[in-house]
Amino acid sequence: MSASIDAFWKDTQSRHKLLSGDRSQPLLSPADMFLPAEEFFIAARNFARIDISAPQEDGAKADSGMVAAALPPLAVERRAADPLARLKAFLAATPARVLLLAESPGRRETMSQYLAEYGLAPAPCASFAEFLASSARCMLGTAPLFNGFALPDESLCIVTEAELYAGTVRAGKRAEVRATSVEGMVRDLSELRIGDPVVHAQHGIGRYLGLANLDLGEGETEFCTWNTPGRTSSTCRWRSCT
Repeated sequence: MSASIDAFWKDTQSRHKLLSGDRSQPLLSPADMFLPAEEFFIAARNFARIDISAPQEDGAKADSGMVAAALPPLAVERRAADPLARLKAFLAATPARVLLLAESPGRRETMSQYLAEYGLAPAPCASFAEFLASSARCMLGTAPLFNGFALPDESLCIVTEAELYAGTVRAGKRAEVRATSVEGMVRDLSELRIGDPVVHAQHGIGRYLGLANLDLGEGETEFCTWNTPGRTSSTCRWRSCT
């Protein structure tokens, strides 16, 4: 962690030095916005901490802390009869308890409904402490965690939306999305059902009609189809719809 903080601090100072020459746009100094490493660790002493180390190349365990392992591929397979087959196989095979994490309460509700539709019913979880205190094999909670991991020594696995919806917009990139509420944003078209309402960035509100494969000269591409009041059905690449 110390090395990551030092690297971040050096990068921040370098960028500030590079951009601070424009007097028409004065910048705050890094010290006014971020804690130096020493101050951070002093402040962090008041909180409990878990140290997670990556496995060493020779297979030996780290001297201290927990050793994290990568998760197998768990991404939703949209066109499969059961899009959650990978996740189900993982849950059936692992002896570890599993915590599924959504990015927000809205996403948690969407995921809960989606999982239930395909036969999964993880117990609700309000906090990591509640997960540790529970005996449930699989739980669903909320946390702004970017990637999941396994802790074999603790018999625990953390699975985030990054594993289930690989390649979709993450919380760190939401600034690139138009200024609308994205708390319950669909992460994959397998979460949509025929007739569900959708909002297109240009064409407005409509009803989802399904998928269509079209070739517009660049090879066959998957498009979302929908209809809007007063006009016939339209198509777009599905990431334009929310």
